[in-house]
Amino acid sequence: MRFPLIPLLFVLIAFAITGCQSCGTDATDVTGTPDRPAPQFRLVALTDLAGYLEPCGCTSRPLGGIDRMAARVRALRETGIPMAFVVAGDLLYSDGHDNHGLQNDRQESLRADLIAQILHELEVDAIAVGPHDLDRGLDSLRALAQEHELPLLFTTRDASPSMFASSIMKPLGDLQLRITADADLQRDGLETRTPELPTADLTLALSVGTRRFARSLRADFVLQAGLDREEAIAPQETDDGWLFHAGRQGQGLLVVDVWRTSPGTFANVSAWSQANERATLEADIAELEAQLREWEAEGRDEADLASQRARLARFQRDLTSLETPRAISGNAFSAERIDLDPDAPRDPSARTRIEAYDVQVNEHNREAFADRAPPPPREGEPHYVGNARCSSCHESAARWWNGHPHGHAYSTLTERNKQFHLECVGCHVTGYERPGGSTVTHHLGTALQNVGCETCHGPGSAHAEAPESGAIQRETTERTCTGCHNEEHSDRFNYEAYMRLVVVPGHGLPEETP
Repeated sequence: MRFPLIPLLFVLIAFAITGCQSCGTDATDVTGTPDRPAPQFRLVALTDLAGYLEPCGCTSRPLGGIDRMAARVRALRETGIPMAFVVAGDLLYSDGHDNHGLQNDRQESLRADLIAQILHELEVDAIAVGPHDLDRGLDSLRALAQEHELPLLFTTRDASPSMFASSIMKPLGDLQLRITADADLQRDGLETRTPELPTADLTLALSVGTRRFARSLRADFVLQAGLDREEAIAPQETDDGWLFHAGRQGQGLLVVDVWRTSPGTFANVSAWSQANERATLEADIAELEAQLREWEAEGRDEADLASQRARLARFQRDLTSLETPRAISGNAFSAERIDLDPDAPRDPSARTRIEAYDVQVNEHNREAFADRAPPPPREGEPHYVGNARCSSCHESAARWWNGHPHGHAYSTLTERNKQFHLECVGCHVTGYERPGGSTVTHHLGTALQNVGCETCHGPGSAHAEAPESGAIQRETTERTCTGCHNEEHSDRFNYEAYMRLVVVPGHGLPEETP
């Protein structure tokens, strides 16, 4: 997975075209309301972080950032409500994307160490890692856990079973919460059998695997990970309790406030669930009203019409009942997803660590890949020549492009010490890892630095040598753009709209005359 810093203009374009919609929940929304008592305890959960440190800054509403997550966790702890902070799913590493074949163990290990440091500082109570966290072997995971005192949960067959606990008891006020992990993983040294567990007032299972696997677990609360979906899932009832999911890549935190008066099941009083029920009912009402109008126009039997009108009235009564927040009575919980949006505060300690990591990675990669050259073009194939060569004939177009954010895209990396990050550089230079193009470092001080003409029009040596007959790509396809302007990094990208903003007089259209 790649995380380039695509120029800021496209963020502004996206807002102008589609507008910005707020979807975040402020932390104060989950600390109790005037008509509800303070909860007895709180569960705070993060799922499927997958090594994600921060958004690249190119989306209309970049969500996430481990520094924002840290600030929210600290703020929630400061409320004084007893709290358990848990993490489940792929944590340290992503899906193993190899960045054009450029494996960098040092960059990966620095990132894993940074995440472990921050979680240790946040006093995480339990962690159930995902399959990619095991890709480097149990010894690597064990060493990291020992160094940073990470509370990993597993049942193991190896020589040090105490390294991965089978359960953790967490005091929450007068209650005892037992936290377990059940992972649908088949790896040497790991076992998913359920061990004998101590008695507790409540149980929380951290599940890594399929939805079906998670629903099979017996616990008051089950935290689902391993779904690879951005959206969090509102609470779902199971045979034995309730199932939750917090989304992926640390874009939000799940917060579950719990009231418990006695052993037994829990009622869901979440505004989140009520909103979902309301949306479903509104859709059903609109569909039924349309059907009634159609039946009335057709002159359907009055008895059929009366039956459907009665059904519509029930839907409308149910909708009215959802306008009032559900009261707390007996055992209950209220779940919310807090979006970590651009306005969310950042934890200074975590921010400092991220910036130090960026510098370390930059320094290492600049040296490690200093001698890496781009693959040579095959005989007869064109190669990249850079904007300076293009501008000798296309002066007005080059002048326009140089004033456009693409024309100085590399500076957005240098400003943040990310110019040699493998996830970033490829979308901020021309011809990255292409024959006769550029590499992580093989662009410095050259005409291939920044996003140049040949990013859209292809390598231009043949055209430069023979403008009339040399091949050049005149039309820019959508696929050319979406290599960088994809859903991950440019969520409001619209090919037709964006092209209208770059194909302008002087660049693709005749220059306007006074």
